Amino acid sequence: MKRILITTFCFLILSGVSIAQSTETFDIATFKPPLGWKKEVKEKVVQLSIEDGGADTYCLITLFKSIPSTGGPARASNRRGPRSLKKGSA
Repeated sequence: MKRILITTFCFLILSGVSIAQSTETFDIATFKPPLGWKKEVKEKVVQLSIEDGGADTYCLITLFKSIPSTGGPARASNRRGPRSLKKGSA
């Protein structure tokens, strides 16, 4: 019985944390920004960043606005395919 109460209590705490985070939408993406991260919004980009100055480390997440397709996947991947490779460039 005690185990069930502890499990229920932990579940309620964890679900409360995820509910407290607000869901945001940018273009076609819906996301929950990580707590403590800095958000910078521009017209076509949303950037989420965090920095640890003591360890000289950082993380940057960039969401770009979607653009319309110019064709199917085969056409899009061939646009910069073999024609753009030059002899001896590899």
